[in-house]
Amino acid sequence: MMRNKLFDWEVLQSKSFDIPIISVGNLAVGGTGKTPHTEYLIKFLCNQYKVAVLSRGYKRHTKGYVLATPESTARSIGDEPYQMHQKFPSVTVAVDEKRCHGIEKLLALQKAFSRCYPIGRCFSAPIRQTGIEYSVNGLSPVIL
Repeated sequence: MMRNKLFDWEVLQSKSFDIPIISVGNLAVGGTGKTPHTEYLIKFLCNQYKVAVLSRGYKRHTKGYVLATPESTARSIGDEPYQMHQKFPSVTVAVDEKRCHGIEKLLALQKAFSRCYPIGRCFSAPIRQTGIEYSVNGLSPVIL
């Protein structure tokens, strides 16, 4: 909650990009289905759009921005980005623990993104694990 207040008070700044971005997140850690959901979105969108996937690269043994290449391993980019890169070799996959930095690097790499409409972050896809109550003081999160 404090982090949200820092954005409200403009101590921390949010950043928008002039491309469509789908953010796949969760309300619990591990096992909520983010990777299968992301793979579904790749399959659904990749025939009509230039798709790129940016992950933090959980448990990787590298730091900073890393673009997946044929030489990438699960150690260098993380097991889930590696899995997506293997399943969808035509999709750009990168990792960066700093999401905005990673998006900027992808934009510099992918000039094709310039054809997208300027709508910033257009959609959030939170993944909820069933059987777990998500509330604080009786208030449930609202997804906008």
